[in-house]
Amino acid sequence: MLFTNTWEAFICHSKMSVPMDASGLLIKVRQARELFTEGQASHDSSALEEALKIALEIREFLDINDTSEMQNEIDQFEDLDMGLNAFIFNCMELLGHHDRMLPFLERAIHYLDNERKPDLWRQLGLLYLAQKKDIDKACDAWKRAIELDPSILERCPGLNLVHAYEALKKAGKKPRWKLLHADLKTGEFSVTMDSS
Repeated sequence: MLFTNTWEAFICHSKMSVPMDASGLLIKVRQARELFTEGQASHDSSALEEALKIALEIREFLDINDTSEMQNEIDQFEDLDMGLNAFIFNCMELLGHHDRMLPFLERAIHYLDNERKPDLWRQLGLLYLAQKKDIDKACDAWKRAIELDPSILERCPGLNLVHAYEALKKAGKKPRWKLLHADLKTGEFSVTMDSS
């Protein structure tokens, strides 16, 4: 599922070894966006990989540098910053880099209307379960998906795990679980669970 975001409105250059100013950042944003659009339209994974590479360079730059001056120069800097996480997630989704998505989805899910998309919460829960082995965070994300769209249980019956997990906890039992299978591309997973 691709995010909708206003990051497209910002404008992207490669190799971040040179000090970056606001206009340089916007040039890089434009370049990444153009590569993404080209790669998505023509199913060109090399263009998508290059877009992802540039976006990750921008993310690294923003994370390690003082950007307070840029924030004054770039209108809606916060949208650019938050939209970047969504952009990186989208690139990874299209390229099948599911193993690297979690930190970007964690940030991007609170951007614009993404917080109201049950499939993103479902995917976040699966990433918590498969990568972090954190069933509490997984169930919290899945509960949010179910709250937003109860019919998601019909499409994704594995999410009923939330109810079993909650019932065991409510009964004062400590759920023990084991992930048997997780396909981050399709979203399918299987878990065994019992209590002690």
